[in-house]
Amino acid sequence: MPLSVSGGSIANGYLAAQWSKLQFNGTVTVNLKDQFTVPLIAFCSKSIDVPSVLTGFINPFKHVSDELVGALQEHLFGEKTLQDLPDSKPGSVPRFVFNATSMQSDVRFWFSKEDAGDYRIGITKSPQISLASAVAASSAFPPFFAPLAIDLRGMQFDSAKDQSGVKDISDLLGDADFHTTALLADGGTYDNMALEAVRNNYDAVWASDAGSSFEPSVDVARDWIREMMRIIDLMMRADESERRRVLIDKFQAVKNGIDVGVTGAYWGPLTQDMTDQRRSAEQLLWVS
Repeated sequence: MPLSVSGGSIANGYLAAQWSKLQFNGTVTVNLKDQFTVPLIAFCSKSIDVPSVLTGFINPFKHVSDELVGALQEHLFGEKTLQDLPDSKPGSVPRFVFNATSMQSDVRFWFSKEDAGDYRIGITKSPQISLASAVAASSAFPPFFAPLAIDLRGMQFDSAKDQSGVKDISDLLGDADFHTTALLADGGTYDNMALEAVRNNYDAVWASDAGSSFEPSVDVARDWIREMMRIIDLMMRADESERRRVLIDKFQAVKNGIDVGVTGAYWGPLTQDMTDQRRSAEQLLWVS
């Protein structure tokens, strides 16, 4: 099950949109380059963020995030909705999930063909939401692109369940105001490696961390805007480090024969050993 946040959701969304065009020889795709890699690289050569911000500022009738949705529709997804994604089939067709952050309920808000919502406001089945909107919400980096508004009117919400699948846990399900418009930000704001949804639910996890490493600096900006951005960065990285540490601890426990829990791999710009000391640039991959 590919779960993504931020820029990773653009790649995840395009893979989902192109899945029906992929040809397989056993479990290996034979036309991935032509149908996915080359077009995605061509898209990444374009600049859609700056034009979206500038156009959004100039146009008083559209938010910057609306321009982002429009750009994704124009260049990648067209009019596809979540319901145009392939039906998931265990062992052959994955369930594609795009994670955003709810600025209203302060938790993960997800999109998939099967359902959308968050555990506090509840879950709606088979959401009629455009793929471009879901991907844009997952990658709506603040402050310019957030909040991205998703229209929820007319959708029926049911309570999310606890891990036992028995107890209702959606404490905001009864508040109709939360089922009108979802105001969302980049999924990385809440969980930058999309690990919460897979914690304790899967035996194998592959985590791709595309975040940049934090650059130490003696000189720290004193103006309010850059100071605020650095503080936000520090806050996000603290949560990110904890989630990464927990995952690598689980990998290590399996590797050392202590536990039979999670196996898989983590790769990214930075790893830490069990004593929290920085590792060399060559040691970027943990595998168990």
